[in-house]
Amino acid sequence: MNDRSLEPIEPEDAFDWYLDEKDAEYSENTLNAHRIRLQHFVRWCDEVGLDNLNDLDGRKVHRYKTWRTKEGDLNRVSQRTQMSTLRVFIRFCEKIDAVPEGLHEKVLVPSISKKEKARRKDVDTDEILAALHYLRKYEYASNRHTALELMWHTAMRLGEIHGLDVEDYYPQKSYIKVKHRESSGTPLKNKHSGERAVNLSEGMGRLLDDYLADNRIDATDDNDRQPLISTNYGRVSRTAIRNWVYQMTRPCEYGEPCPDDRDPDECEYAGSSPAAGCPFNYFPHAIRSASITYHRNNGWPVEHLSDRVNASPEIIKSHYDEPEDADALARREEFMKDL
Repeated sequence: MNDRSLEPIEPEDAFDWYLDEKDAEYSENTLNAHRIRLQHFVRWCDEVGLDNLNDLDGRKVHRYKTWRTKEGDLNRVSQRTQMSTLRVFIRFCEKIDAVPEGLHEKVLVPSISKKEKARRKDVDTDEILAALHYLRKYEYASNRHTALELMWHTAMRLGEIHGLDVEDYYPQKSYIKVKHRESSGTPLKNKHSGERAVNLSEGMGRLLDDYLADNRIDATDDNDRQPLISTNYGRVSRTAIRNWVYQMTRPCEYGEPCPDDRDPDECEYAGSSPAAGCPFNYFPHAIRSASITYHRNNGWPVEHLSDRVNASPEIIKSHYDEPEDADALARREEFMKDL
């Protein structure tokens, strides 16, 4: 039996302590995501009159889970995300003598299938941004950073990233050309109708410049072309790009705790080859999907975005563009003044 004494603390104070503690550990996007998720828990504590976290126990945690699921109309994936963050928070509370030791083990996190995780509406943009933040800080202008950043910035398909050549990048005009080259091994999904010029931001251009100057391996492929993303064997393979996405979107890879509390040193999905089996990472197509919605939420008209990502406005609206309620309201706000 644990006779460790607890120190009384209000939920909101523990919440503030947690954010201060994680400020140096998490990226801005990850920290903000935790803030938003845990605000619901603080609100629930206020509603039920729980003003001292010392009184939190397994039953109350279960009641919160039920309340949050119904109040937020959460699916299993969203429920998993919410409860995973709560478990990390409660583990922190154990360390500051705010809740009984071992309470985090009573936070039940739903398990989900790989198929459930891959659906567009379940993609958590903050997780993708956290992975990119890690790459920008620790693997800047590496092969996988350059490939994933391009995938996010342009919403290109995996095959389009694979088929890019050095000559397709126009640094002076800051754009990159997507070309159909079926005869030399890199066809586009929509063939010649998929060809297009894609504008690049200043930051994306700077990344490509640095990659080409410092890290790109001087290599040609089997067709004597100079691939943009190259390896010692020539053009990077589709499988390699896919594995980079699997690797980098595992929570443990970019500094988030594993939702299953697994030790990365012992996890069967750690390392490079088994990464695809992790139930908490993303397929490459999820990057494209989330990027399209991110573009829309940042003001891109669907007609212009259609040309950029090679998808019809109808396809974007029906298959990709699924904003959260808050994002949808923000998009329409500029039109309200005309009513």
